[in-house]
Amino acid sequence: MGYYTVNGGLIGTGEISSRKGVFNLESAQYYASPADGIEFDFTNGSLPSGMYQANSGPVVSWDSTGVKLSGDAPNDGYSYPLRIPISFNWDYLFQLSTRIDADPTGSNWCSDAGIAIFTSSYLSDWTWKWGTLSGRIAVQHNCKKPYIYGSTSSTSMTAPNGGDVLISPYVSHQGWVTMHMYHEPSLSRTRYEITLGSKDWNATGTRIGSSPNSGILEISNFFYGDYYVGISADDDSDGMYANGFRYRQL
Repeated sequence: MGYYTVNGGLIGTGEISSRKGVFNLESAQYYASPADGIEFDFTNGSLPSGMYQANSGPVVSWDSTGVKLSGDAPNDGYSYPLRIPISFNWDYLFQLSTRIDADPTGSNWCSDAGIAIFTSSYLSDWTWKWGTLSGRIAVQHNCKKPYIYGSTSSTSMTAPNGGDVLISPYVSHQGWVTMHMYHEPSLSRTRYEITLGSKDWNATGTRIGSSPNSGILEISNFFYGDYYVGISADDDSDGMYANGFRYRQL
């Protein structure tokens, strides 16, 4: 149970899953206990209530499996079509449940999903980049290898298999994994881990990767003040499926 406010005035109460009482998401903020979270189900065939879809990046389609982001991100181009139209401040966990697919030719595994936070508004032009970028911190899958790209530094998985863990035998074709992005300015860091399983919000599934830090990537880039979050992907020969997104305050 939580409550919603606009300009300090109570406008509704209700269960977190139904998000009752929100009449204007652009001016409303949800306040909940640290154990609570907001989840968006992508399997109902359309954009969930409470999300914003921008006309940028890969082609977006919806079906019972989830949302499919098809084609080029593109690199150094405008992207992140799925966004949350409210700002965040301080420590938050952002999670994406996504499917890992071998490319149609079977020659590669490039279901390159990404979550990123930006210091610019959700109405801004957000750029996908395979590298560091000012005003952005991103967790991305780079053809079998997980990365964090910060504003000034980056890191990637290094073991096993040289860090190429988003491939069999570590995850099966059309197997689901959950991405966990921990933005923790209170600890001067951003961390990232991946666990096996669809919508593994509690991170009880097997963690993929063993090095560095037992498979938890970490950089010392973080944002003070307001920031925004978005989702994108880069799969030139096919598309990336995701069936849910969640965030909660840490």
